[in-house]
Amino acid sequence: MYMGVVKLESNLFVPLGEQEHLKEFFDTMRENSREGTAEDVEQLIACVEELQEDLSDAMEEIQFLKQQIKDMQDATMKAKLQKVQEEMMDSVKMACQRLDRVKKDIAGQVRNAAAVCKKKGIQALDNILDAAHIYDGLSSVEQHLNNAVTVMERKIEKVDRMADELHEMKGHMKNIGNVAAGRPVAIPAERDRSKGILAKIENSMRYCKKLIAGMGQKLLVAKAHVVHLQKEAERKGEEKIASVQEILKEMRESSNMALTAQNRALESR
Repeated sequence: MYMGVVKLESNLFVPLGEQEHLKEFFDTMRENSREGTAEDVEQLIACVEELQEDLSDAMEEIQFLKQQIKDMQDATMKAKLQKVQEEMMDSVKMACQRLDRVKKDIAGQVRNAAAVCKKKGIQALDNILDAAHIYDGLSSVEQHLNNAVTVMERKIEKVDRMADELHEMKGHMKNIGNVAAGRPVAIPAERDRSKGILAKIENSMRYCKKLIAGMGQKLLVAKAHVVHLQKEAERKGEEKIASVQEILKEMRESSNMALTAQNRALESR
């Protein structure tokens, strides 16, 4: 679980002119026994910023793929791989755009709560975020990331098939030369999956897939803080509520069960 402290001066969330105002707002929450709320909001912001960095890394890797493909000589294969690269980039861009909307939504709600707090007092801290709306936004990001992983899995399989076909074609061409020279036909050797331009491209694609798939855990952490934030807002008196860790554990168990059911459904087809 991410346990770092968010830097409120980050220009990803806070315009320069509002940094001191927002810091004062979080200090006010802590001074009025709302440490849990402050922690949830700060950790939520930190998670979203980390997710943005991961998506940026993935887009850089996909852009690097474009450069690798650009150097290929075979025009037909080059065109196919360019389409693969474009579809991968589109799927990641959609996740980026959705996450950016969530980020702006969170930032806007926090700034609005800070302004209301100055006018109406401490009661504005009871509902700092529209938790249900933020949760839905994060779930939408999760769906886009899952779609991106699915796209990449299909494209990796496609590139692997292309590499097999290319290897087979080279074997046939070599045997044509053998026949023309009166040499015996050779049995093509098994393809070395660690060599060649297609192997490099496939490795880059696998790295992107791993990076994006790993973002799922950070999303669960963000969602757990949103749920905890909502429970804090609804708490009555000294009522005990589940901790972030307990909420996260339940979410992970639910996610694992859903994944197991999905895999079984695929295996039964």
